[in-house]
Amino acid sequence: MTEPSKQRATDEQIFAAYNEAGGIRPGLRLLKEQGLDCTYGRFHRRLNANSEDGGKPPAGMQTRSVRVSEDGNGNVKGRSYQYALETGEGEQLPKHLKIKGATVTKEPDGSVSRTWLKYSQTELSPEFVAREIIEAFREDLPRAQPVAALEVGEADLCATYILTDYHLGMLADADETRIADWDMSKAEDLIVRWFGAAIKQAPNTKTAILAQLGDFLHWDGLLPATPTSGHILDADTRWHKLVRRALSIVRRIVEMMLQKHEELHLIWVSGNHDMSSSVMMREFLAILYEDEPRVAVDTTADLYHAFEFGNTSLFFHHGHKRGVSQVAQTMAAKFRDIYGRTQHSYAHIGHFHHKDQLKAKEDSLMEVEQHQTLAPADAHSATSGYVSKRAAQVITYHKLHGETGRLTIRPEMVQ
Repeated sequence: MTEPSKQRATDEQIFAAYNEAGGIRPGLRLLKEQGLDCTYGRFHRRLNANSEDGGKPPAGMQTRSVRVSEDGNGNVKGRSYQYALETGEGEQLPKHLKIKGATVTKEPDGSVSRTWLKYSQTELSPEFVAREIIEAFREDLPRAQPVAALEVGEADLCATYILTDYHLGMLADADETRIADWDMSKAEDLIVRWFGAAIKQAPNTKTAILAQLGDFLHWDGLLPATPTSGHILDADTRWHKLVRRALSIVRRIVEMMLQKHEELHLIWVSGNHDMSSSVMMREFLAILYEDEPRVAVDTTADLYHAFEFGNTSLFFHHGHKRGVSQVAQTMAAKFRDIYGRTQHSYAHIGHFHHKDQLKAKEDSLMEVEQHQTLAPADAHSATSGYVSKRAAQVITYHKLHGETGRLTIRPEMVQ
């Protein structure tokens, strides 16, 4: 037995159902109960097309376009409107947003009950976004209190703690990678243990450097993906938790280092995984320690960093733009003044985790070294066959004689 066809609802019946039910979907249900046929689209169009204002835009907006539908006789069946925000003098949208349209719900009398503005992102650099966030929190960020050093270290020596590609926030399963489990808690535990052992075994130098060579964070925003290629990453946690944990970890490490070294220099290099968050970290750390005279934060926005220590110059870069064979020329060109004043020059990079890419080079310009990481491989690296030992080092430099010693500590030595 076939179901009898329903009668098509008239405009008057649509308005009556809307007023009685108090909305479009409740009105549609009421029409169905009355045996009347009407789709959601037609219900919505008839409300707009028959409103008394003929599609007058809401206050503060202007009509962007009007689409009119007609029947075969040229009679208007309905109208749909698109609106754009009307900005007056002195009114501006946020710099990172622009209005691309709006969805408007109208009552039968033409009044607007709801408006949804549709935004789209403008093209802004990650550095700009990070600095905007930093500026918003600048006044409220708590400052670290000065920490007293336990002893006076050797003034002619500098202990350089080198950390690269730590990928805090990465998730790895040992059953899948055949290397090690890795999550936020394990990463925090290892880095604190490593620095505890490194600080204890490092020489008592007056000057120390914490050189983080990039990719300290595994991803760079709300979406766990690489900033350039959009490759989806295995992530352990939410972005806000990652930022909080990162700042907490670095603050704890700095306090540990200040108990041994009189002067601490923080060099926070940008990597390909943390292009904008590295900017955020540098600026936050600079604010955090602005009242601590013993901590200096290098806030250089460049991808290349330098440190001059007497007759010794140290250079730092992540390694994704210039590798072992090219970085020396770039450093000598960018830092001509520092390079010209010093006799012993060393460049440090990271980026490549696997063993066949780990290289060192010495030429007429400087010694270049590519460092291993403490973090285990994730699923992508493991399935690609990338295998390397895990380690990080403390290298001691003399003001007059360059490198005089180094300390290598592997994860299994502190776990």
